[in-house]
Amino acid sequence: MKYIIINADDYGMTPAISKGIRKAFKEGILTSTTAMATGLDIENALKEYKLSCKDMGLRVHLTVTSYDSMLASSRVASLISQETGKFHSLSDLLIKAEANEIDYDELYNEWKSQINYIGNICNDIDHLDSHHYACYINSEFMQVMIELACEFSLPVRYPVGPGINNNDNLEKSLNTMYASGIKTTNHYFGQYTKSGGTLESLLDIYENLQEGYTEILTHCGFVDEMLRGLSSLTDSREVELLNLINPDMIEKFTSNDVELCKFSNI
Repeated sequence: MKYIIINADDYGMTPAISKGIRKAFKEGILTSTTAMATGLDIENALKEYKLSCKDMGLRVHLTVTSYDSMLASSRVASLISQETGKFHSLSDLLIKAEANEIDYDELYNEWKSQINYIGNICNDIDHLDSHHYACYINSEFMQVMIELACEFSLPVRYPVGPGINNNDNLEKSLNTMYASGIKTTNHYFGQYTKSGGTLESLLDIYENLQEGYTEILTHCGFVDEMLRGLSSLTDSREVELLNLINPDMIEKFTSNDVELCKFSNI
């Protein structure tokens, strides 16, 4: 049997993204979303989730490369840019990690505060992943994520990202997770957005689905001027949204040999 989790990253980033994600769940094939505790719309996004989307899987999109920290900057100094007073950019964070300039106790405390923030509002967290795949930057970042996943008894996203650059690293990461008792999917499609989020690429993913649990990553949402000022990933979000509510895609992804589900179903 093919079990499919269709997830939208960045819930709570902006009002337009949050609204689009809710539409994709209510009217389409989206089953799950990742909430950014540091997002600009997170308070309202979680309120709307509780009102109308509680059956949608809700995970924590652990963030350390965008916006403000949850904790005071003095408590997470190694994670904060002195120039901006916000988290380091991904490129700068990679440099800091390579130079061993990250305090992983600070990272643990920051990420735990993000989990607690979302969990205290919506106490049915589905699993953990991270913005820009930060939890897989290196083995230390991954270990922090694993410790939190064990502490909160949560599955995590299939390992992919900056520190997972070959099959040996992938196998090592999976074995580390399995040894800790952490659940993840059997397969992961993370290239949908990079393909432009086209209907053809979604159809191609469908035709190449394998047995077991698969996560398909999307970045659907509406676009507003706030988003354009924050991200280079804009218009393709609306393309992805239209594809997720496309009647033909709904028919295919609800066929007899495919079952839509959430991480909590693993």
